[in-house]
Amino acid sequence: MGLIKLHKYLAWIIGGWFALIGLSGSTLLFKDTLLHAQYPQLLSSMYEPASKARVLSSITAHQRYQYIMLPAANSTYYQAIMANGDIDYWSQEGTLLTTRPYFSDYIAVLEQWHMNLLFDDIGYQLLGIIALFSLLLVISGLIVWWPKRWHKRLWEINFKF
Repeated sequence: MGLIKLHKYLAWIIGGWFALIGLSGSTLLFKDTLLHAQYPQLLSSMYEPASKARVLSSITAHQRYQYIMLPAANSTYYQAIMANGDIDYWSQEGTLLTTRPYFSDYIAVLEQWHMNLLFDDIGYQLLGIIALFSLLLVISGLIVWWPKRWHKRLWEINFKF
């Protein structure tokens, strides 16, 4: 197989992958809005928030979590992630709002696709291989399409219409 065909096939494969990753990433920009539409209990009215230490101690008293994400401006609740991938959402007062099971909705599927191609730990390795193929694509493109002769006109910009 010639270098031009290799470059073309790599471009189709990696370009398609970039398009799917870009589409999932642009959808995930609205993750909080989509979560609020799917789980309206996350928008429950909040009173004066309790101290973080007290809320965290009450959250961890119920179950052992891998990590807990603190409230932010766009998500005013605690997200407690379990080892199996389930997510518990806790209010700022320390009450359980809802539990979102692993792969239970399209948002979870999009997140997993975007982060690891739906393959958990193997997906991270696949992303590394795709990155190496991307590097091969750039190198083959430079070899194939690099100008054979350098001319001044390669760098000129023609603004005539």
